[in-house]
Amino acid sequence: MRKALHLCEQAIAAVARVDLHAATPQALALGALGLQRHIDRMKALHATVLTAADNAKVWQGSGARNIADWLSTSTNTSYGDAVGRKKLADLLDKSPELADAVGKGEISAATAETLHDTIANPPAGADIGELIDAVKGAGPRDAKAAAELWKDIVTNETDQEREERRYQLRSVRSSAPADGMVTT
Repeated sequence: MRKALHLCEQAIAAVARVDLHAATPQALALGALGLQRHIDRMKALHATVLTAADNAKVWQGSGARNIADWLSTSTNTSYGDAVGRKKLADLLDKSPELADAVGKGEISAATAETLHDTIANPPAGADIGELIDAVKGAGPRDAKAAAELWKDIVTNETDQEREERRYQLRSVRSSAPADGMVTT
C-alpha cells in the first residue's frame, strides 16, 4: 500500500508542477476535466478501501463509533463527507456493475451517490444494470430523476403504496441564515 500511495504522491506532484500561467486553454481544459475524472475514480477507490478497512474494524479501539466517525476524526474532514463516502462504499460493494462504471469514468461518484436509495432498495425483480446503463454520462440531478422514473416504471406498487412511499419521503430542512436575517 505504501508503494502505491507513493506513486499517487508523485503523480500529484507532477501535476502541481505544471505552469498553469503558461498552459494553453486546451491544456487547462484537459487538466480540469482529466483531474475531475481522476478525482471520481479516486473517490470510488477510496470507498472500496474504506469498505475493506471497515470490514477489518480498523476503527475499533480508537474511540470512534464507526468507520465514518474514525475517518472524519483521523482526517479532519466533515462527518457528512465521511458518511457520504461510506454510503458510496456500500453502494459500490452492493453493485459491481456500478463500481465498474464509476471505475471506468462512465458515471461520476456524485452521480453514483444519488442512486444510493434506488440501488440499495430496488423493486423486486428489477434489473439494476438497466438503470446503470440509462444513467451513464448523466449528471447527479438527471440520474436521480431517471432513477425515480425507472423505479416508478418497474415497481409493483399500487397507487396507494406509491402515495404512501412518497408521503414518507417528504421533509423540511432548515439551516442557520448566512446573513443573520430570517425570512418566512
